[in-house]
Formats: sequence, structure tokens, C-alpha cells
Amino acid sequence: ARSTENRLYPWGSLWEPGIANTKELTGGNGTLLPVISQSLTKDISPFGIVAMGGNVSEWTSSDATLYPGNPNAVEKGLKVARGGNFGSAKPTSAATTRLLNPPNLKDSHLGFRLAMDKN
Repeated sequence: ARSTENRLYPWGSLWEPGIANTKELTGGNGTLLPVISQSLTKDISPFGIVAMGGNVSEWTSSDATLYPGNPNAVEKGLKVARGGNFGSAKPTSAATTRLLNPPNLKDSHLGFRLAMDKN
């Protein structure tokens, strides 16, 4: 989501209100939208991936670990989700945000992406 330009948000390095499906877009009420929704067309990465800054946070296959130098502890068995969601505020919609959750957590704010090789 950060691209080769190390963007803070998929669309650029500055927050722009009304781009991602987050609390700010919906006035705090938040609602899940279809990814093909016209209201998400500006939340796009340089790779053409839509809705990485909002809508749902995406599960990853990464185990939760702390970055080097972090003195805190992390519970074993947690998985990482990234990106903002329709319940996120501006600070948690950045591409650098990681959400640490149990792998069996079911939540309407979490989803996943399917990718297919062109071959």
C-alpha cells in the first residue's frame, strides 16, 4: 500500500478528507461499501488497488511481531491486519498501521484480498 514512493496513505503522503471510507467520510457512522463503489475511486494506490486506506482492514499472513527496539511484549499467535476501515479514524488509516488480532476473530471491519497471477 505504501508503494515504492513510501506514501503514508495509498493515494499520497498527505491525508485528504473524503477519499477513504473511514469515520471522516461517513461522519462517524461508518458503513461497509462494495469495493467497486464510485465513492472509493480516489482511494487508489499507484498499482491500481482500490480501498486500501479504508473500507475494511486486510488480513495478512504475517505473525504479529514487534519492530526492532520496541521494548513491549506481544501476545503469541496474533496475526496482522493492515489498512484503514470504515470505523477507522485518520491516524489508523495510514499504510504503516498494523492491527494485531487473534487469527479466528470475526469482525465486519476486517476482510482479505484475493490476488491472481496474470498467467
